Amino acid sequence: MPPPVQEAAPAGQPLQPSGRPKWATAIGLISIIVASLLLVFMLIGLAKKSIAFKLGPGTFTVSIEEYFPHWYTTYQTVTISVGIVFAVLLLVGGIGALRKRAPTRKLHLVWAGIYIGVTVIRNVIEITYIDLSSAPSWMRSTMGLGIIIMIPVSLAYPVFLLIWFNRAKIKQQISTW
Repeated sequence: MPPPVQEAAPAGQPLQPSGRPKWATAIGLISIIVASLLLVFMLIGLAKKSIAFKLGPGTFTVSIEEYFPHWYTTYQTVTISVGIVFAVLLLVGGIGALRKRAPTRKLHLVWAGIYIGVTVIRNVIEITYIDLSSAPSWMRSTMGLGIIIMIPVSLAYPVFLLIWFNRAKIKQQISTW
């Protein structure tokens, strides 16, 4: 592979190799890392559910299933399975950003929009339909704190992507890929 071509830099700025913009490298790497983490956590969740199903109730130290509606285990399995598909979508988008592929913008926007929607709907379902009044207080506070902290944290990257990829300058740069 030949070395990157150096372009003349405007006065006062250092020379930069032509090719992929720095933002594309950063977003590509972040997307790959986020997607990989999502895949690992979701696959662990599926494996844990599979083990619990095979071994029966009370498999783990604390069985929280008894505090959830009967449909919650199926709901969680479907949510995790769909999440795996969308994590792969983000992974492909991240690789596309590193390779300067035009579809990366659409992949990131689709992932961000769906991720935000699913996260909001999932939290509304969990807040509305799960009755933890008979659960131990530590479980109630852990789930409540988890929802309060995880909503903003989990939505930060998708919201950033929606804003970033809708900027005119970024759209213009991607149109040349």
